[in-house]
Amino acid sequence: MTDSDAAPAPTPPRATIPNAIGIPIVIVLVLVFIAILFPWDSLARRIAWEVSAASGSRVTIDDLSPALTARGPVLRARNVLVEHPAVDRLRLRELEIAPRFSTSWLSGEPRLRIFVTSDLGSVDGVLELGDEPEVAARRLYAELHRLSADDGVARILVERPPKGEAWT
Repeated sequence: MTDSDAAPAPTPPRATIPNAIGIPIVIVLVLVFIAILFPWDSLARRIAWEVSAASGSRVTIDDLSPALTARGPVLRARNVLVEHPAVDRLRLRELEIAPRFSTSWLSGEPRLRIFVTSDLGSVDGVLELGDEPEVAARRLYAELHRLSADDGVARILVERPPKGEAWT
């Protein structure tokens, strides 16, 4: 064999996508595939099981899925049924939970935004997690005429105003 002085043929330039465009596109595609392919029904069963074990009630969730609302990204559960001796049977038509973006997550006591609609009314508020979890309701609409006077839910709604506020 002899050495050749011929230069290798130049390769044609490849078309590349700039990182500033490519990385966000990849992130969005991964999030879309996660939202579509994630086993949300299995997660709904697990959440229902955990809540049932912690509260002593029977909880079922018909539909669980992520959603994008005016309040931002939420995890939405539809047709949630809670069976507990204190309330007998309570059906939540829609339950939305979203992270409340604040510095509370850095302190280890995160806050979640909750929105619940049921046959008895609706609640829009903030769930404060931590040593003493608490719900600070911003808006509460309850149809108390649907509850009997000796019902535990009626007592809770009447006797527990939000933290630092009085019922109006």
